Amino acid sequence: RPPRSTLFSYTTLFRSFVNGAWHPALADSGAIFLTVGNFKNDVWAAGKNLALYHSSDNGKHWERQTVPAAGPADIVHIAFTSALNGTLKTSSGSGFSTQDGGRTWMGIHERVTPTP
Repeated sequence: RPPRSTLFSYTTLFRSFVNGAWHPALADSGAIFLTVGNFKNDVWAAGKNLALYHSSDNGKHWERQTVPAAGPADIVHIAFTSALNGTLKTSSGSGFSTQDGGRTWMGIHERVTPTP
């Protein structure tokens, strides 16, 4: 049966099939998940200690991704506007963006407009 595109997390990530049964996803990763973002069939699961995983098939297979954050932090928010373009925020207040589906991440620097 095809999987639903619904995933949720409360430190452990689960995946649901059409029959309504929930099954752990990434159970052997050791990660503690705090947030999930998706765009169509692409899903990103993120959490403690910069844990970040991507699935391009609704959570059937996963690939580990990395964020170039300095120091310890947790990923507390992740969102995608397409399969390639997304942003995330860490518990230390740092923001990152990607334009290649999360393969690489660049820091987002706040722009300060000088007042005349």
